[in-house]
Amino acid sequence: MKDSTLSQTDSREHGEGGVGDGPFRSACLRCIHRHYDVSGLSHLFCRRLRQRLDRDGTRQLTVEQVRRSVNAYLQYHDLPPAQRDDKFEKELSDQRYYQCRNAQALQSDE
Repeated sequence: MKDSTLSQTDSREHGEGGVGDGPFRSACLRCIHRHYDVSGLSHLFCRRLRQRLDRDGTRQLTVEQVRRSVNAYLQYHDLPPAQRDDKFEKELSDQRYYQCRNAQALQSDE
């Protein structure tokens, strides 16, 4: 006669597992870990790039500006030169706007 308790694989087959158990749980956790890995690596890449570009140590270039610049490059690098330059100039003007706005916000907070 078989035991009254089911093994873990038997309980999964009969739908008696807990919420979140099953093959999708491990796949989901892998995706979350991959997202954190990619996010962390991209942040470290932007920080390192900012350090290289900010040789005099004025810290006027933020990680966010580097991230936006890298995104603009990746998005527009394959366009024809005239269109690419227009897109890069628009990104640069957007960054200047946000830089001025953030400087004004810092002054008003003081």
